[in-house]
Amino acid sequence: GRGGAQSGNLKGGIFFAPNSARSVTLTRNGEPLATFNIPKGTFLSASYDDNQPNSIMAGRWEFHGEVALRAQPASAVQRRQPGKTLEQVMLEAPLILSGQGMDVVIENVP
Repeated sequence: GRGGAQSGNLKGGIFFAPNSARSVTLTRNGEPLATFNIPKGTFLSASYDDNQPNSIMAGRWEFHGEVALRAQPASAVQRRQPGKTLEQVMLEAPLILSGQGMDVVIENVP
């Protein structure tokens, strides 16, 4: 239930370390909606509906259905108050993107 702490209905969750830049592609029904990069030095979290078929491989992750993405600079995570978990800090992320019926691909950028 770790991902559930980030979005009430979402059960799956992944935290991405700030060790690599990442490319995020959003589509719906095969139609592109957005593509953007998350720079190295940024924590990223993805909460997703684990009842949908998802693909998690080294360097590439795909999520389908209801998805929530959060991005937080590593400096904010490093300055977190004592006792605050990474999940709690990510809930305060300045960037939150969520949607239903989404297809999301996150890939490491070399």
